[in-house]
Amino acid sequence: MEKLISLDIGTKRIGVATCDPLWITTSSLEVIEREPVDKAIGRIIAMCREYRVSRVVVGLPYNMDGTLGTQSQDCQYFAKKLEVEVKFEGCFEDERLT
Repeated sequence: MEKLISLDIGTKRIGVATCDPLWITTSSLEVIEREPVDKAIGRIIAMCREYRVSRVVVGLPYNMDGTLGTQSQDCQYFAKKLEVEVKFEGCFEDERLT
């Protein structure tokens, strides 16, 4: 079973969590300051190595009507920067009603 971490990207901080091997429960790992971006990305990369992660899941806050708002676009922007540095598979997960 592959190991993953999930990111909740906010304007000021990024919440990082992981799940158990069966993907049943999650647990919070850390809250990272988003700025400076290079430092935040470096910490995420270090955590990926530490936990032997094969996938990074980024929560995407869709609007209730299914459209992408400003915060969603900001999350995608950060994820693209992260994708350049991380050599793992990444994906987005709809955060509505979570």
